[in-house]
Amino acid sequence: MCEPNRSSNDWTPEEDATLRRLWLAFVPTKKIVEQLPGRTYASIAKRRGKLNLPKRSGAGVSPMERPEMQQLWKALKKHKATRAQLAKRADVVPATVSKFVKLFRSQFHVCGWVKADPNGDYAEVLKAGPGKDAPKPAPASASERCHQWWERCKRERPLDAGRRLARDAVRRREREGKLVRRDAAAVALFGKDGLSGPANDG
Repeated sequence: MCEPNRSSNDWTPEEDATLRRLWLAFVPTKKIVEQLPGRTYASIAKRRGKLNLPKRSGAGVSPMERPEMQQLWKALKKHKATRAQLAKRADVVPATVSKFVKLFRSQFHVCGWVKADPNGDYAEVLKAGPGKDAPKPAPASASERCHQWWERCKRERPLDAGRRLARDAVRRREREGKLVRRDAAAVALFGKDGLSGPANDG
């Protein structure tokens, strides 16, 4: 059951202390509302003025001072992270992290790179403070990507990998003229032509 909205004049000292602490820590207003049951966005904005707390958005407020940017900066100063990790820590969308990177670029550096996906793409690892950016690794070549795919296939789909190896072996022997007679197991597994899959009796 939701608590009813409370009067803007009956703030307790404990509520004021909570509002002041969260506001100055750049906690988003949405989170502050969750911490103060019965309070609305409007009542928090009004009380912020009564307590003479600084504005965090609107005219005269730098984009770098917005709560979500400060949350990201706080998360990065605590520990190095990729963009995806920062978004998760600060509970923001990737687009907000991109804005943060542009605004704070002079205050951090790229300390390394990690594999971002199985295709070989890399993600930069950001670290607060000055430093020389680590160079991005060269992209994987076509042969390297093919090798990575094959290794992943053997790990994740060993049955398919085994069938592919057996099929390739049959084709190679046929090209070399060494496959004189197909045995029953090969026909059952690959079909009479070696390509069509298991034989269909019906």
